[in-house]
Order: sequence, then C-alpha cells, then structure tokens
Amino acid sequence: MTVEYNRAFTIQSCHFNDERTYDAHDKAMAAAVTGDYFNGFTGLCDVLRDSHGHNFEISISARANELLTSECERGGQSWVVDDEVLRDMVAMWDNTNLSVHKDFEGVRATTENMARILRRKLREAFPDVQFAVRVRENFDVEASEG
Repeated sequence: MTVEYNRAFTIQSCHFNDERTYDAHDKAMAAAVTGDYFNGFTGLCDVLRDSHGHNFEISISARANELLTSECERGGQSWVVDDEVLRDMVAMWDNTNLSVHKDFEGVRATTENMARILRRKLREAFPDVQFAVRVRENFDVEASEG
C-alpha cells in the first residue's frame, strides 16, 4: 500500500539578480573584512539594488510504502514523513538571502536549484520515501523536481 502526503509552504526570500551581483558581494565583504568599511558599505548598497525577493510557494509530495511510527502519550503515531522536519528544512530559507545561504554555495539561487536542493535534502533525511518538490516563484515561473 502506497501512502502519499502533500504539504505546502510559503516563504519570503531574496536572491541576487545576476553573476555580477555575486562578484560585487564578494568584493564588498572582502573590503569590510580588511577594515575598508566605506567601500564595504557602498558595495553592499550596490548589492541591495541588484537583489530582489519573492513569496515562494513550495509544495512537497511524499510517497512511501510504509508509514514511520513513533510512541507518544496517546499511543503510536504514524506518518509518511515527520512534518516538523519538512517545516524546519523549508524554514531555513525563509526571510533570508538565498544567494549567500550555505545550501546554495557554488550554485546560483534559482527556482530550479531550490527544487533540486530541497529534494536532495529530503531524500537524505528520508531515504525510503519518494519526493516531488515544486517551487513557484510567481504566477508564471515555477520549477519542479521528482
């Protein structure tokens, strides 16, 4: 018997517009670290002008052949995935700049990469569960994996 669980989240996050903004961010941070606060500050102001945000809608579909179980005060609980783990994984991206988040190190923070990275993290946390992830950036842009 296959059981499917679906969950949707909305998060607010921003990301850089293009590759130049990543370079400008790196230069501004390097200036600030060396004590050149004026160039660090003005550089970060440029980075802010070249960033934008979205209310991302993230949908997760999880399918499993067996339910996970745990003991609680009212008897056993059964679920496809632990909802708190899903919430915590998605919440790490809420109200943050995805372009500098550790999950996006080495890749651009795109809608496609959000879906790919989240699905990979979910599969690592729940290896016996099949996942599909959809990330919607706005009414006409979305990406899915799985």
